[in-house]
This record gives sequence, structure tokens and C-alpha cells, in this order.
Amino acid sequence: PNDIVTDIHKAWLAAKRSPIAELGFDISKMKYSDDPGRTIGVSGYYRPSKDTMWTDVNAASAKATPVHEGIHRGIEILRREGKLPFKLNFRDDELMTRAIMLKYFGSVETPPNYKEHPQIDEARKRIKPEMIKQLEEAAAQYIADKRPMGPR
Repeated sequence: PNDIVTDIHKAWLAAKRSPIAELGFDISKMKYSDDPGRTIGVSGYYRPSKDTMWTDVNAASAKATPVHEGIHRGIEILRREGKLPFKLNFRDDELMTRAIMLKYFGSVETPPNYKEHPQIDEARKRIKPEMIKQLEEAAAQYIADKRPMGPR
């Protein structure tokens, strides 16, 4: 349990590097599973209908998962508020999330034995730096509008 608390704190600090990750990162919306006998084959997911993020703490990329899912949640917040600077379908949402993770954290989502990761490779090709910049600016503006006196 103390390791999970430390990992959550590290993820929270990491999320501060990206406005869209910071917007979506909310510990009250996270659930953690540490049952090695129960897995669904992914490190985590974000469920917009329930506004909940889930992380499998036993997955190889578990330490990065709360930030990754926070990016998805940040995109969804902008989408719901009509603040997305461009349309992102489900596939593009995942590619954008991968591209932002690459920008700020390098290859933390690539398992050690992988030479390639199809989604990361596609994100590198399809998501342009200008798109990331526009999304991050929209998130930063949303945060500023919601917290005009700064963080609390």
C-alpha cells in the first residue's frame, strides 16, 4: 500500500508537466487493482460514462497509467465543455494520449522487450506537434478560467 501511495504521488507530480494531464488527474476518480489473478489485458482504462479511471498495479507500465488515463479524462472534460480545439474520435483520442505521453515522458509506455508498439508508432506519424500545442493551450486556458486565483 505505501508503494501505491508513493506511485500515486509521483504520478500526480508527473501530471503537472502537461496541462491536459493535470486537468484530468483526479485521485477521487481513480481505482486500483492489485489482484494478479484478475486482469483484462490492459494496464488501465478511463470510462467516461462513469468518469472513472482504473489501473492494474501489476502491469508493466502501471506507474505511468494514472497519467495516461488522466490525459484521456482531460480530453473528455474539454469535449464535454465544448472546448476541444478539434474533433477527436476514439482512435485519435488514444493516439493523442500516446503522443502526449511520448512528448513529456519518452518511452515509459513501451514494455522493455518490445521493439515497436503499434499505437505509439502510429501516434508518432499522425499526431503533429501543433495539435498537441493546441490541445495543451485549451487545457491550460480551461484550468485558468476555472481557477482564476491559481492552484488551491
